[in-house]
Amino acid sequence: MAFLVILEQLGSTPQACAANANAKHQTLKLRGAPGQPYRCGEIDYIASVSIGITSFDASSSSVEDILKQADLAMYRAKSDGRNTLRFFDQSMSIAADERLNL
Repeated sequence: MAFLVILEQLGSTPQACAANANAKHQTLKLRGAPGQPYRCGEIDYIASVSIGITSFDASSSSVEDILKQADLAMYRAKSDGRNTLRFFDQSMSIAADERLNL
């Protein structure tokens, strides 16, 4: 499953967003919510959350570009061990473009 959460006024750079206390609080809440075991039939499951974060402002890229950046950051979080978060940086997009060109 994938969900999109938009938080306003957290900062226009990844550094400002990461330093924002409200951003930290919200991501910790999101990461902790599915951590409780749940039962489906006879099997117990525990879900984890991988969070990709990108920052933007009104003059930023298109909606498609913003979603692509968040998606790239989320997949980096998953590859780094799941149940973590990663902020988008331009190197993620460059690496994806290089893989596509191969």
